[in-house]
Amino acid sequence: ELHLRHNISPDGYYKGNKVIDVKSDQEVEEDSE
Repeated sequence: ELHLRHNISPDGYYKGNKVIDVKSDQEVEEDSE
C-alpha cells in the first residue's frame, strides 16, 4: 500500500518492518517509461 497509514518511511518500512516493496514498484515504473 502506498498510503501512509502511520509512520511508514519512504523506503517502505514501518516500525522496522518492511510493509511495502517501494523499490520494486519504482523500478517497474521507471522501466515502463
